[in-house]
Amino acid sequence: MTHRSSSERRWIHSLGIAAALLSAARPAAAQPAGPSPTAAAPDGAAPPPGGAAPPAPVAQATARPPPANSAVSPAAAATAEAESALALRIGGGAIVWYYQPFLSGYKPNMQLAFIALRIKATYGRFGVYVHPRIRDTKAAPFFEGTVWIEEAYAWADLVTGETPLTLKIGKIYNQLGLFWDNSFYGNIQMFDGLKLAPEHGLSLEGRFGAEDKAGVRYTAQFFPVDGRTNLSSQDRDTVSIPGARRRYQAIVRGEPFVQLDGATSLKAGVSAEYLQADLPSGPKDVLRGALDTTLTIGKWGLWGEFLYQRGQTVTDFPYAGKPATDTAPAVPGRASAHNYYVLAGTEYTYGRVTARYNFSYGRYADQAVSEWIHEPAVGVALAENLGILTELVLWERSAPEGHSFVDRSLAISLNGRFSHLVTGKE
Repeated sequence: MTHRSSSERRWIHSLGIAAALLSAARPAAAQPAGPSPTAAAPDGAAPPPGGAAPPAPVAQATARPPPANSAVSPAAAATAEAESALALRIGGGAIVWYYQPFLSGYKPNMQLAFIALRIKATYGRFGVYVHPRIRDTKAAPFFEGTVWIEEAYAWADLVTGETPLTLKIGKIYNQLGLFWDNSFYGNIQMFDGLKLAPEHGLSLEGRFGAEDKAGVRYTAQFFPVDGRTNLSSQDRDTVSIPGARRRYQAIVRGEPFVQLDGATSLKAGVSAEYLQADLPSGPKDVLRGALDTTLTIGKWGLWGEFLYQRGQTVTDFPYAGKPATDTAPAVPGRASAHNYYVLAGTEYTYGRVTARYNFSYGRYADQAVSEWIHEPAVGVALAENLGILTELVLWERSAPEGHSFVDRSLAISLNGRFSHLVTGKE
């Protein structure tokens, strides 16, 4: 097997992670100093500086009431109320990265990864979110072009208060297991299409209990067809196979949580998924299940996940097929229908510096192949909206043929971003 057909391509795939770092799902004390991929939720952006409105002039405060015929008309009042209910936030960012390999035959590279734009418009209980991305080359061979929509959906808050419930319709990240591990380079799960995967369909998201105390968050999603723009590597997910699609994905997730005090929180997650991999050889039924947990104590965070897949989603991994030659017949690829995944990590933030270690593992049992990535990293917050993250990547593979390195490199990413509330209140 060719472990890496192009070092640049693998890094291009992982660049999408860094853009998601614009707003994080963890408490602020546990945030990485570098990019963090949870910006799929645009609500986390901080409001712009500013205080309360200045007091009215004395002349206005002491003036007599206006005559009755000068009262504001109902139409004007409704217009003013509608304008105050509209909120518009625009954000975005850009990523510059440097890749330094430590394997023979691999070449160093540096480039602008992509530019991202985020638009969030809210009107009362309704809203729209659009997140396009652009680069000068394709992010992956199976992408349609150099510009794509990462996420785009409309939502409606069906219930508010202590038990909120939101319905989203459009292109939405799936919620199987842990959303992310705060890395930039990525993990085995992402390269296999299990993380940062936006799909087309519906998502119903809610919570029982108070956010600052204890309760259960839950998600139910249905995606008739995949989103075609996840960050998987070629041949490692259904979306990169010509003519193949993931269909009828149904995901349910429950996440009990408890806020022990202002700086300590614990949450656990249980997820289940069914999908149909529509492969050239015919449809395959696939079941996935995941257990995860996250503990945050002040500026220290710890997380872990176990995920199991039963069912075939690819045709040429972990062994790629070989075309026929003048002297040998074609050799079909070999896939695994029983896969096991582990994801674990920890980080600690001191001032502007965050130290982090991530580990990811994939076992393709039917072919007796395993891969794993050790990924220590240090991030530094250079400014409020600018961070740099340095990661050491040790990606190894064990197979019946022996042990080898898939990648061994240093990755440095510079992430700049902005977010501005144009009008209204959030």
